[in-house]
Amino acid sequence: MRTKHLFSVGAATAVLCFLMASLTAQAAAPGYVLEGASGDDIIYTYSSVPISCIDPNLTPDSYAWTIKLAKIDDNFIIDLKNNIYILAFGNSCTPIGGVTSTIEMSWNAPTVHPVPVGPIFYADYSGAVPDFSTYNSAAELPFFETLGFHLKFNNRPGGSRVQGLAGRTGVLNVSGNASLCSYAPPATQQCFLMDLNYDDYMGKGEDLSCICATPSVQEIDLSSFLP
Repeated sequence: MRTKHLFSVGAATAVLCFLMASLTAQAAAPGYVLEGASGDDIIYTYSSVPISCIDPNLTPDSYAWTIKLAKIDDNFIIDLKNNIYILAFGNSCTPIGGVTSTIEMSWNAPTVHPVPVGPIFYADYSGAVPDFSTYNSAAELPFFETLGFHLKFNNRPGGSRVQGLAGRTGVLNVSGNASLCSYAPPATQQCFLMDLNYDDYMGKGEDLSCICATPSVQEIDLSSFLP
């Protein structure tokens, strides 16, 4: 899904700086870690060639990932409420590389709330977000992609599990559409990155975490539907 929205030059510059700085971002310890992931991808093809490989600005593919978080620190809720979110897909974490989708959510986009009063917290967002790995030359804007972001975490430092979550751990379900050209079979590895700290654009690497997994991939060939 693509819709036209305005975005600031500063935000675009920040994302470009993120891409350049991310090559050295592994050095710092983040305020959380991504420690387990599984995913399902759907890749649309034409004559067995991914459509997103034919035109890099096309993002017809879709993904649905479940990612486990651990070692959540004391600033995690503050970061969720006050910082820009950067989500990205690549093919390597060390160093970060092969990024084909770089998605930004503004700091006030997700709703962060306890249910009912903690220690379980939720951060939820569903809507359209800019993908700075694409460019709509007609509008001089990035294309916007659909994104579902649903995070549940236990903010208690210790104690018994609550709703299946140990203290300072969480589960993120993220889904949407993107360019998955690089991950069509026989590719085996896909990597998910999440950054919750705007200052990372200067290369600090705080609150940037990356994890790779081998998602299941379903190919849907559109040759019989398209000329």
